[in-house]
Amino acid sequence: MFRCSKARPWALLALALGTIVGGVLGVVMKSTFAAVAGATAVNAAVALVVGAPHSAHLFSIAWTVLGNGRDKIRFLVSVQVLSMASLFLVALASARGRRSWIAPARSASS
Repeated sequence: MFRCSKARPWALLALALGTIVGGVLGVVMKSTFAAVAGATAVNAAVALVVGAPHSAHLFSIAWTVLGNGRDKIRFLVSVQVLSMASLFLVALASARGRRSWIAPARSASS
């Protein structure tokens, strides 16, 4: 029924969702950032990442209430724009952590 070319993207989506929902991403984050950041910051980040799918289920009720009676296309486009803005903020925070073009590195001698 399904050809391999049509089934492959769905298989990759299932793999990506399995890593996020299954807690694999939390283990990867903890082992990657344990030596770089403090224990409190790493534990807070792992808690946010592991708890994100569960909070998304709770927020889906709010999205349903907010979208009720509105133009669906306009509402979904605005949600997509907000999602892209939040991804941009994550990238901005990542770049700032590496001391790139956003904030110059401060010297420890001052």
